[in-house]
Amino acid sequence: MKKILVIEDEEFIRENLVEMLLDEKFTVLEAENGAIGVELARQERPDLILCDVMMPELDGYGVLSKLRSDYPEIGTTPFIFLTAKGDRKDLRQGMSLGAGAEALLRWQHPERGLVSPAKFIPIAEETGLIVPIGQWVLQTACQQVQVWQIMGYSDLRIAVNLSARQFQQPDLRRNLVEICLSTGLDPKYLDLELTESTVVQNPEVAIATLQELKTLGVQLALDDFGTGYSSLSYLQRFPFDILKIDRVFIHQSTVNEKNQALTTGIIKMAHQLHLKVIAEGVEREAERNLLCQQHCDEMQGYLFSRPLTAKGFQQLLFS
Repeated sequence: MKKILVIEDEEFIRENLVEMLLDEKFTVLEAENGAIGVELARQERPDLILCDVMMPELDGYGVLSKLRSDYPEIGTTPFIFLTAKGDRKDLRQGMSLGAGAEALLRWQHPERGLVSPAKFIPIAEETGLIVPIGQWVLQTACQQVQVWQIMGYSDLRIAVNLSARQFQQPDLRRNLVEICLSTGLDPKYLDLELTESTVVQNPEVAIATLQELKTLGVQLALDDFGTGYSSLSYLQRFPFDILKIDRVFIHQSTVNEKNQALTTGIIKMAHQLHLKVIAEGVEREAERNLLCQQHCDEMQGYLFSRPLTAKGFQQLLFS
């Protein structure tokens, strides 16, 4: 018999959930706030935790973070967020876990061990090897996320970085079409990330290429915003869907008033331009709380998960 812990501050919702679960012969524990929920989880070791996302003081993400950091043996307990909205794209109206992933490239050398991408990516760019490498990354990432979608995670998205050389390839659109056809992935679940320096080298050509890519249904993201040219005119001209705030702003946003003001201004400006905002490099609860207050749409960083292998990410999905 499963023991389920329900953490929900709305009494009406909590009582309905408890009643429904009891009817299914589950053993049910209930908590009216996050702090009580954490203590009950510690004492009772439930088999499953159902937790409201938007709660005062200690919200759903706070509960999950505290369990994982303070009680590792409980942190692996299956954890499901309860949210009023099913739309995973809007953190402002109801957050959801497992919205998607970003594909990261790592090199496990047989003799040198794990080689940092900061060392081999510049060499690959210089030699032109970044083009076939980038093609392999796109193919592998799309194929993997399609497997996860077949396993039941139907709305899972994948983000892939495009290098400057890869973006300049005349057959980029055709290659993307072939990859999506061969893997079976609907292009609407693919985000392509580009840095400012990539698109400003030849703006008119870049705009034409981006518009061609958008016809496929992919989402286009401007990566590391704030560290490059950061021209507001580019945001107006280029057909981006997503703006990603660089981690430099995020790390200093809670202690540096200027950085906080800049982060707030970027989020507001992006929303007025109908861009979704993703904050990179979120590592602390204080940073997450500030970004929630400023209505940031999505976040990524060590606070949620460190980089994982495909197998490790799959285990995270299962949990």
